[in-house]
Amino acid sequence: MCFLCCFAITFLCSQEPGAFDLKRFEQLAIQVNDLSRQKQLAPDDEDMIDVKDMIASNIGRQVLRAGSGNLVVLCGAGLRGSLIKRYGEYVELCSTINKYMKVSDNILNIGCGNSKLSADLYDGGYKNLKNIDMSEVVIKNMNKKYATAKRPGLSFEQMDALNTTYENEQFNVVLDKGTLDALMPDNKQDTVERIEKLFKEVDRILKQGGRYIVISLLQDHIVQFLVSYFHSLGWMLRISRCREAEHAAGRSLIQPVFVVIVTKFKKIPNITPVSLLWDWRVIL
Repeated sequence: MCFLCCFAITFLCSQEPGAFDLKRFEQLAIQVNDLSRQKQLAPDDEDMIDVKDMIASNIGRQVLRAGSGNLVVLCGAGLRGSLIKRYGEYVELCSTINKYMKVSDNILNIGCGNSKLSADLYDGGYKNLKNIDMSEVVIKNMNKKYATAKRPGLSFEQMDALNTTYENEQFNVVLDKGTLDALMPDNKQDTVERIEKLFKEVDRILKQGGRYIVISLLQDHIVQFLVSYFHSLGWMLRISRCREAEHAAGRSLIQPVFVVIVTKFKKIPNITPVSLLWDWRVIL
């Protein structure tokens, strides 16, 4: 077992059941990240996969429920790739997302991380696919691993999803697997402002009739803001529960996984969108 795993296990084993110290774990995550840099480990190196998967498997559920920005801290520490695997991969998600994407669509995958979703989408016929992430290390590794000669046109770029360099209405689909969850751990003012920037950028780069497809655990504050924001624009929302992702072999994060399809429509002046009284939990 690598020294990073030993380091993390020392902390996890010291925690009493039900007494998870999230603040201490944040410190651990940062130390793990620093140690990985000292060893010059990429996110997909075997040692880093060992420690990230071990941590995500043991405390992923507590972290996701913690709020107060902790998931963002962990993302910065390089653990988001392992947590994102708990949202399912293409084989579990395809029966849902394929309904809302065409192989001819121009697709942007925001916050791609080290998930193989992009490669699987490309191999499934979606050739017009771009991927962005904030991490220089992740992008370098993903280009090396997946943007090979057998996948011409598949690209990974280091870019902020809140401020992309793409043209207006360039994409038919913006795909978001866990990125909204990572960026919105709570509903504090600065968090809401960050998400408003993300949504405005999605609006800018999506064509009319385009779809913003969000794969999410849909915590209450997320679904409330998501529905409220896009409803005010006159966009149409569909929410589907993805049980295949929940029951994938080896899943340790036992929490419902949802796919939200937000379709962009042109807002008609002087027309107020109809408000429906509904409870999204009925689809549980």
